Amino acid sequence: MWVFVEDVYGVEFHKEIITQLRDRGFIKRVPRVRKLPSRLCNPGLSGKLASVTHGEERIIIVIDDGRPDQALAGVHRHLKRWKELFRVVLVNPRHEAWLCIGLGLARRGVGECRDSPEDLIERHVGAPYTKPMLARLSRRVSIDLLLRFEDFQAYVGALRELTGDP
Repeated sequence: MWVFVEDVYGVEFHKEIITQLRDRGFIKRVPRVRKLPSRLCNPGLSGKLASVTHGEERIIIVIDDGRPDQALAGVHRHLKRWKELFRVVLVNPRHEAWLCIGLGLARRGVGECRDSPEDLIERHVGAPYTKPMLARLSRRVSIDLLLRFEDFQAYVGALRELTGDP
């Protein structure tokens, strides 16, 4: 069981979120979380995933790209032979939105966190936003706040399917 994310800071973020989901009973088993071994639109993506997973093809690929339709099409194009064996989850529009929502920073509505999450995070921590904050602040995220949103629910559903949890 594997979860692949696009950047190194997303790896730690997802490890923490998955641990919280396990601790809260949403999933029983924890998949391995790794950085995607190549760019999404790389013709060698299929081979690289196969070499990393050693043929274990139960995979979730998390996309937090500002152009999710293009990224999704690229993944499906390069993983045609695996299309029944993997799931793609789109974070709308990127991981920082989930961090912002999970920290409870959307005071005037979730649109704030979807549109400019880094600004809200900066105000919250009192410092300029940097990518390492994604991992560092993940321990403070409330799963309950995230569970209200369709993209996070799709993520939990894909994890449950991947791990075989009912």
